[in-house]
Amino acid sequence: MDIPAKAICDQLEGQMEKLKIAISQEDRQSVAERVAVIEAYCQLLKSPSNNEGAKPTQETFTPVAKRDYQVQTETVQSVEQDVRGRNLLDF
Repeated sequence: MDIPAKAICDQLEGQMEKLKIAISQEDRQSVAERVAVIEAYCQLLKSPSNNEGAKPTQETFTPVAKRDYQVQTETVQSVEQDVRGRNLLDF
């Protein structure tokens, strides 16, 4: 499969932007997914078949459908008030 190197680099740039957003939002699952996609694109660039027939001006791939992920977060309330005045050694 001949995928133009420029097309791969364009996709890499998009994934890098999404990775930055996931990191800033501390979304570990999305970070892991983005890193896996970036790694796959890097493997495509490294593959000998891609280097032999790469044509930077010809687009031969179909972009992947965009997925939106929502992260559910829970607020953790401090238990410090419950613990005050109690001794750790009391059973």
